[in-house]
Amino acid sequence: MEEIWKPVNEFPNYHISCYGNIKNVITNKPLKPNLKSGYYHVSLVNEIIKKSLKIHRLVALAFIENPENKSDVNHKDKNKLNNNVLNLEWMTRKENNIHRCQGIIISNNKNKAIYKIYNEVSKNNEQIVESYNSIEEAANWAFNSGFTKTVHNGRNAIGNCICGLSNSAYGFKWKLINNNEDLENEIWKQVIIENIDDDKKYFVSNLGRFKNSFGIIMDNYKVNENGYIRVFIYNRTYALHRLIALTFIENPQNKEQVNHIDGNKINNRVDNLEWVTNSENQLHKFQIGLGNNFTRTIKQYDLEWNFIKEFESIALASKELNIGKTNIWGVLNKIRKTAGGFIWKYSQDENIDYSEQITINKNIGRSVGQNEFD
Repeated sequence: MEEIWKPVNEFPNYHISCYGNIKNVITNKPLKPNLKSGYYHVSLVNEIIKKSLKIHRLVALAFIENPENKSDVNHKDKNKLNNNVLNLEWMTRKENNIHRCQGIIISNNKNKAIYKIYNEVSKNNEQIVESYNSIEEAANWAFNSGFTKTVHNGRNAIGNCICGLSNSAYGFKWKLINNNEDLENEIWKQVIIENIDDDKKYFVSNLGRFKNSFGIIMDNYKVNENGYIRVFIYNRTYALHRLIALTFIENPQNKEQVNHIDGNKINNRVDNLEWVTNSENQLHKFQIGLGNNFTRTIKQYDLEWNFIKEFESIALASKELNIGKTNIWGVLNKIRKTAGGFIWKYSQDENIDYSEQITINKNIGRSVGQNEFD
């Protein structure tokens, strides 16, 4: 398909293509997208405002008719980075949510089988009365039998019995038909959340799995828009990888972020997680090819803040000047003062202190106190 360009509405200095590329028609230079919340964004400026906009919406607005005025733009192949017009379509929010969940299995209490047992029978001689496909089905039985005024109350009562908060419900004991088995060398530990006192107990394992308050080992998780698995604990959602790190990995330096060593956000095994600072996390992304800041436009200054040149990316500056990419990146992210005897800033960085004095130790030819990454 031939690449076709159309103007961006409200931003006349920019054109968007059917492939999802965008350029400044004044300079005829392409714009480098930024990855945010799983989508490519670009910053556009007109005479009034500056806006960060999602590229897939710009493509749809320019190339796809929307007679029903639907609100969402859907990626047909579920790849949020594929902004080719052939991969996009207008949808309602409901249609988009249905499409997002197609082919995804979400484990929850409603599809776990349970059975009820005569309350007076001893533990060693349990007599099963009846089995149900789910707590929901058992709750409907209790409601239809007149034991509870609502199905919701039935779910709570039976669920409390299953997780050990009560001995019986409606004259019966209830147990989960749990076919879940521990994996080889799997270790489970209880999740402890500060400032929360609750009788419900949740567990995570060293192999990256989560057990909810009903004792159900969750599987086939649905990931959020940022690619991470989140789970419910005490009616709040938490990132699973952080829970596992908090439970299993010591953090004596009180580092604030948890990094996936192999770059796979859903591989939450303990041996794939580590505590890192924000700078360490960003550097790791670039080292394994996940970062996007190496493609952002940057500016080169001398030590007195005189502008020298603008480069389309860190990689191009590194190649032309023979300066290590991670050194330049270190200056851009305030880890070091200079790289190659120059100051570096992202072109879109508006918080630049031009009065900052840069002192160079001439004996070693680099900034005092800087760290070397190459």
